[in-house]
This record gives sequence, structure tokens and C-alpha cells, in this order.
Amino acid sequence: MERSCSVLKAYALRGLVKCLLKDKSIMQNKNIDIAYSERRAKEAFDLIERNMVEVSRSCLYTTSIISLMSSSLKCVLLQLIAESLLQQENAEAALIFLKRAVESRPNDYHANYSFATIQLRTYLLSPEDLKSSKQQVQRLLLKTAKLDSSQANPFALLGLWFEYFNDSKRSLGCYSKSLDLDPCNPIAGYGVCRLRTRKEALIFCSKAASKCSPFIGWAWIYLGRDAIATNKDDVIASKCFQEALLMRDVTSLKENQFFYVGPKEKESTGKLLSHVWCELADCYRRLGKFTAALKAFRSASDTSPQTLPPSILCKWAQGVTINLFLFVNHFRVFIHVLYS
Repeated sequence: MERSCSVLKAYALRGLVKCLLKDKSIMQNKNIDIAYSERRAKEAFDLIERNMVEVSRSCLYTTSIISLMSSSLKCVLLQLIAESLLQQENAEAALIFLKRAVESRPNDYHANYSFATIQLRTYLLSPEDLKSSKQQVQRLLLKTAKLDSSQANPFALLGLWFEYFNDSKRSLGCYSKSLDLDPCNPIAGYGVCRLRTRKEALIFCSKAASKCSPFIGWAWIYLGRDAIATNKDDVIASKCFQEALLMRDVTSLKENQFFYVGPKEKESTGKLLSHVWCELADCYRRLGKFTAALKAFRSASDTSPQTLPPSILCKWAQGVTINLFLFVNHFRVFIHVLYS
């Protein structure tokens, strides 16, 4: 009975940690620090560890069933501890726990995927320091893709990996495979928009835009840019950019956008939202909607004030000047009518 309670408590703690990591507003409302989820996950892990020692003294049937459950739960908890550490920006400690998770269940897809993701991120940030681990990262990515070939993300990450090494053929193959499995996958979506020809990219973007998904900002951005480049249609383009600004891959946090930019363009991480606001503002400016343009420029600046290029700042200044000129003209007309 006591062992059952321990397992149930561990499952309850796992559920709590998952909720906290998924919705950070809960921690804010309850005035809980980020490390709280890590502590609760470790508490659950310790419960399972003690439970497995006690179970080993029981009958063989009970041991095999509960050991299997405990092994799976331990793997999940190790991943949750790692995720909590990542949110605390402690990637080194997170790697240790993810490695333990993979060692505890070598064929667990989720453990391998999490481990592969952080290994790839670490490599792309400092390739010179990790030259010796190149083959290890590639093997891990390939293993993850083989463990569950129905998942789109491992193929998208493989596409990013091959793109980093300028292997366009294999990179495009992986991106296409990912989009075959999930037409809305943002990592692969941004990838095909970078590497495919305009005609080929439009096919993927049109297919994604017809889906109901919060992760198709990449498709709307490309369709908006294409409307400007081919038809100079700012009306259609502005609608596309408005749609993009509703999508989570555009509005997500900086760390979530790490794999959305090119593997050699990491300085662009986190600038996506401000860039889309700028493009929308430019559409409004060309359409003569100067007040709307100024609001969009302001949103771009509020989102990421350090990333606006000089050309955008010049257009913003132009919009302010024209708006001021129109205001003065309207004011003159008003005074003339008032005193005539």
C-alpha cells in the first residue's frame, strides 16, 4: 500500500511539474520561482528510486510490472528536471539529466529527441569547441528519426544539420520529409523557404496556409513577401503579415525561435517578430496609411528596439514627417473654416 502511494504521489508530482512548465503564468500567479518545478521533479524521482529498491524485495511478477512503470516514469522525470534547468538557463546540468534519461531507456523517443535537440543547439552555438562531437550529434539525430519515423521534428532538425554543412540535397530531402509528415512544421517550413526555389516554396506555403495551425507564420510571411515581389500588391501582403502576427512561431519566445533561422544566422534569433511588424508597417506606408504604419513601427520597436535596421528607421522617420505634415494641413483648414 505504501509503495502504491509513493508511485501515485510521483505521478501527481509529474503532472504538477508538466503544468508548471507548460503554463508559466501559474508560477507567476502563485509567486513561485522557476527552480520550484525542478525541486518537485527531483522529489518525484527520489520517490521512484526508493520505491524500486523496496519492490526488488517483492515477488517476481510485481517486480517486473512496477519496475517497468517506474523505469518509464524515471525517464520522464529526468526529462522534466532537464527542462526546468533549461528554463533556468543551465544547459550543462540539463545535458547531464538528459544523458541519464537516454541511458535509462535507450529506445525512448522523447528522451532521445530532447537530448538530440540540446546537443544540436550546443554544437551550432560553438562548433569550434565541439568538433570532436560532430559524428555523435549526427548519430543521435539519425537515431531519433529512426525511433519514431512518424514524427516530423527529427527530420526537420536533420535538415538543419545538413544545411549547416552546405549539403543542400540531403537538407532539402529532410525538410520535405518533415513537411510530408506535418505540413505545418515551422522548422522545416522556414528551411524550405530558405533553400527551395520560389515556385517550390510557394507550394509548401500554400498547403500550410490552408491548414488550421498556430505554427504557420512562416507560410504567411513568405506569401506576403511574394505578393510584394511579384505583384507589388501591398493589400494582399499586409493581410498575410497580419495573419503571421497571430501565429505562435512568430510571437514565441526567443529561445523557441532558435531553429527557425538559418544554422549560420544565429544572430537573427528572436528578431522575427520585430521584422514582421516592420514589413507590415512598410506595406501601410506604401498604401498611404501613415497612422497605421507608425503604430506598426512602434510595435516593432517595442518588441525588439535593438534590431531595427537603419533603412527601417528612415522609413519610420518619413512616416512621422508625412503624418506631421498632414496634421498641419488639416489644422490650417480647421482654422480657416473656424474663422471664415
